Amino acid sequence: MGIYYCQRQLTVAILMAFLLLAAVSALPLNPTPQPSVGGRVVPEEDGTISVPPSCIGRCEKCTPCKPVLVSVPPEIKRPLQYYPRKWKCQCGGKLYDP
Repeated sequence: MGIYYCQRQLTVAILMAFLLLAAVSALPLNPTPQPSVGGRVVPEEDGTISVPPSCIGRCEKCTPCKPVLVSVPPEIKRPLQYYPRKWKCQCGGKLYDP
């Protein structure tokens, strides 16, 4: 009974170690911080993540100056399903370049 009990404990310990190793190996090694605006992650249409600019001192004397994504209509007038977006700094209803 003693030998079989030790063998069983060893088997359970090896199985637990394997499961723990499998779970840890599924985690990313260097998780990248998610860019956010006001605590929100900002994914692009194609799935990439866009980093908001620093708007410190960009809105003249207006506060609070916050980064926002705005659509940029093309110079040629034609219907598009997607307008490119770019970052601007916004304060008091006005937009400023970052």
